[in-house]
Amino acid sequence: MDQWLGGRRIQYHHYHSNTHEVLGVTKGNATILVGEEGERLELQEGDVIVLSAGTGVESSDDFEGVGGDPGGMYYNSRTWDPEERNQAVSEVGHVPIPETDPVFGNTDPMLDKWKK
Repeated sequence: MDQWLGGRRIQYHHYHSNTHEVLGVTKGNATILVGEEGERLELQEGDVIVLSAGTGVESSDDFEGVGGDPGGMYYNSRTWDPEERNQAVSEVGHVPIPETDPVFGNTDPMLDKWKK
């Protein structure tokens, strides 16, 4: 069974190219950049979201949150450095879909909707 583990504070605009992430907002707010066009999704205290690899996060100065990665993956943190971008895009394409939903477990809406 897949497990989502971890806990960290996000302090700068970044993304992970080697793992997906569950993020819970415990204080402040964050903006998630989703999709090819960089659509912005605003999160606030109490929100929980599953982020696919390559999804960017920027946060308020007072932001605090907890995050976890599936299967005990160790995440990397990428910035928007153009020199890193080609390697990062390649890594994102190889990240497997998690086996379980971090909120609902084996009976979950995430896996029904998540297609590679």
